[in-house]
Amino acid sequence: MRRIRRKLRIAAAWIALVLSGVGTVGILAAPAKDRQSEKELEKVLEANRKLIETKLEKGSIPEQGENSEEQRTSESEESAAGTNRTEDGKKEDLAKNTAVDWNQVTAVGDSVMLGAAGAMLEEMPGCVIDAKESRQAYAAPELLKELNTEGKLKDTVILALGTNGAFEESEGQAILDYLGTDRTVYWVTVYGTNLSYAAKVNRVIESLAEKNENLKMIPWDQEVSKHPEWLYGDGIHVNADGQKGYAKLVREILSAPNVKNDGKNF
Repeated sequence: MRRIRRKLRIAAAWIALVLSGVGTVGILAAPAKDRQSEKELEKVLEANRKLIETKLEKGSIPEQGENSEEQRTSESEESAAGTNRTEDGKKEDLAKNTAVDWNQVTAVGDSVMLGAAGAMLEEMPGCVIDAKESRQAYAAPELLKELNTEGKLKDTVILALGTNGAFEESEGQAILDYLGTDRTVYWVTVYGTNLSYAAKVNRVIESLAEKNENLKMIPWDQEVSKHPEWLYGDGIHVNADGQKGYAKLVREILSAPNVKNDGKNF
């Protein structure tokens, strides 16, 4: 009887060990890609956080007219030619509208914008970016007041808020009321593959755009839904390609002369 019990205990131990091993392998293998994406995203956010802090706190954002005469002449020639040289050395139609003064643009957003901050500064050099993880719309009024006091709230304001939580239209209107009608405001729509309140947030932004002539939408949700490969595994934050796509869309909308409030026809 003892031998039988001993054999049963040994068998049970082996079964437990095997099951434990399989479970461990499954646990380790399944989220490995997600953990790698998380680490990569953390590095990007940290690098961009330092980048915008450097530009904000150390005053390294070039002031209007600070570019050299040689650079202004070069930009003028490129604008007149209507072409721009790509990294491959090929020429393409000039997409950037040189009439936009990026030194007069302030962007306020959450971690999605923070992830794309480096690409935004390449597309829109001189703009002020204040982006932070977990930021929600209710925090915007106080932040905008601080930026205004510091002289960093410019004539054109980009808002990218709503990823971390829905907000009421009254909250969004309070933000717009503080900014005033003399400023042109752009609000980036929200997207997340599993973000249940994204549609609600975007409806609020659309309603605000319909009621405020100086507010225009940047349809990020429409653009990124065509490019799921732009996102990390969380379905929200942008990878290297997504960062470029995000920045390019923002720049194109701001550069378009006749963009409608819904961000179309630009």
